[in-house]
Amino acid sequence: MHGQVYQEFIGGVDEDAGAQAVRQFISSAQAYHDLQHLTVGVVGTFPPGFNFSGTDPQELRASLGVTLKHYAIDHAFQDATTLAPAAYQAQLTYAEQHLKDLDPKDPRAIKMAQYVTVMQDHIHDDNLGAIASRCWPDFFDKFDSAPGGVFSQLTNQKTPVAEEGDIHGAVSM
Repeated sequence: MHGQVYQEFIGGVDEDAGAQAVRQFISSAQAYHDLQHLTVGVVGTFPPGFNFSGTDPQELRASLGVTLKHYAIDHAFQDATTLAPAAYQAQLTYAEQHLKDLDPKDPRAIKMAQYVTVMQDHIHDDNLGAIASRCWPDFFDKFDSAPGGVFSQLTNQKTPVAEEGDIHGAVSM
């Protein structure tokens, strides 16, 4: 009568169904809370033809509580290439330990570690919970590197990355 949404379960939490209902409710409440505090880093813009990757930032904020933080992909590439080896060594070591047959002396492996380092700095400085990043063709044409290793390493380090600037994909991850 008052427009309040509620869920009812008849039984006890000592029953499997009751315990499952409570776990689902807690999980849903936690997901809602997480979205209310989620900042998605948007690196670059989505390429032509990928309009589904975009969003209305005000509507996203109003409906889910998600905020966006934008970065220029060219600046990220530039910042990555200026890093000293000591700055990205930890990420290169991580990649070597987690990616089969990675040659840490390969210039593309070094670029990957440099870019991951730059993104990790943004993750920590701006409290990012996910990233929506342009990848094609910029990584190949402007950075001479493939984005797959970068994105999988960041995702493995607990910050999911959606390709082609797919904001809603990043939110759902």
